[in-house]
Amino acid sequence: MTKYQVVISYAMGGRTAANVLDAVQVEAGEFAEMGDLDAIASVVWGNWNSFIMEPLCESTAMTGVRVSAIDGSGVGERTGLAPGENSNSPMPPNVAYLIKKKFEGRSRGGRMYLPGVPEAGADGFGNVTSGTIADYNERLLNMDTFTKSEAGLVFGLFANFQENEQFHAVTKWSCDSKVATQRRRLRG
Repeated sequence: MTKYQVVISYAMGGRTAANVLDAVQVEAGEFAEMGDLDAIASVVWGNWNSFIMEPLCESTAMTGVRVSAIDGSGVGERTGLAPGENSNSPMPPNVAYLIKKKFEGRSRGGRMYLPGVPEAGADGFGNVTSGTIADYNERLLNMDTFTKSEAGLVFGLFANFQENEQFHAVTKWSCDSKVATQRRRLRG
């Protein structure tokens, strides 16, 4: 089982952000053979663009997907510009959707931040609308399902990247009911 690190990069108003995910390819997918890192990156790009980017603000764009084998045996990339499709004004750049991840066989979960929250996506107190939560939860599930079928890629967790360490797959993705803030995102 080859261990991968998947980095999804964004740009928003002259600032950058990234989500870093651990993954394994468990089988060949519909569009990616085993070990074809460029094809895996293209599948992740396509599904992230279709399911995750669409509700984000137009001012936020995905700029790249990089898939790296942890053992150093290869790198695959897909770059470009895939902006969000929401025309509402964005919240400040330090505000993000908080996405929680539950892992198989682990009591503690993980999280990631999605930049580009539209003002219509949360109220003045940072509460994410119930419709947005339901929509994102479905989108996260679809992204995960399609990425597995098209590339054989399963997202999860390797705590130390050790050879004998067990892989813990993501069993549930969910959008939190509050937006999250990142202090350093406002610094220039």
